[in-house]
Amino acid sequence: MPGIDRPMLVRLFAIICLSAAVGGMIFQSTTFTPPKILDDRLGNLAGTSTLVGQYAFVVFAIAAFAQLAVPQAPFSRRNACVNPAPNRHSVSWRRRIADIRPREGRAMGHGGREAASDELEANKALVRRTYAEWWNANGNVESVDEMVRPDFIGHLGGGKVRDIESLRHDIRTYQGGLGGLREVVEDLIAEGDRVVVRYSLYGTHTGDFYGAAPTGKAVKVGGIEIFRIEDGKLAEFWHFGEAIDLSREPGDNT
Repeated sequence: MPGIDRPMLVRLFAIICLSAAVGGMIFQSTTFTPPKILDDRLGNLAGTSTLVGQYAFVVFAIAAFAQLAVPQAPFSRRNACVNPAPNRHSVSWRRRIADIRPREGRAMGHGGREAASDELEANKALVRRTYAEWWNANGNVESVDEMVRPDFIGHLGGGKVRDIESLRHDIRTYQGGLGGLREVVEDLIAEGDRVVVRYSLYGTHTGDFYGAAPTGKAVKVGGIEIFRIEDGKLAEFWHFGEAIDLSREPGDNT
């Protein structure tokens, strides 16, 4: 029953019953002599009220003692959900829980979680776009400035470092040297400001490739790349993968 302190209600009934019992006993012991017409009726009423009041008082006294004897757990968010017993000093435990739930919803940050999820999706879309626009036969080198920070740094194998200018050069070299260039995203995972990609690269050596004359060899390599995103652009990059070795016979680097 919302809004009622039940232990207080039990004690109130006990006091009423006690008052009825005491009143009946006082009436029976008084020296007042009522008229004959009222004597029998009032006497019966007094006796009945005394008996009923005594029995009721005993019952409600036991209930009141039980309420007082059982310790009331202090109200908390935890025991309100696990054991929703009313606190003696609370107006309504149901109302308290109802008041807490909206605050918890705001504290959990539904909007914050949605924003974080949107950011992860935007980071994944950015990285997918780099593979689609750069590392293929019809790549768009002009989009580098749109997707890469000016202070970009790439960490390659052997301690080599790539900046935004060398990134442009590498894209043009791959597009011009490997016919049918195609880089496939096999797996993509995003967490925080990082995106991890497992990729496979396919092509045919049909043009100048870092000074190597065309050989017509098929190329297939794979690897892992990690991207750090900052303000919606690529800020840092780590490459772990196979190197393209054109000295091998076709199929040896598959």
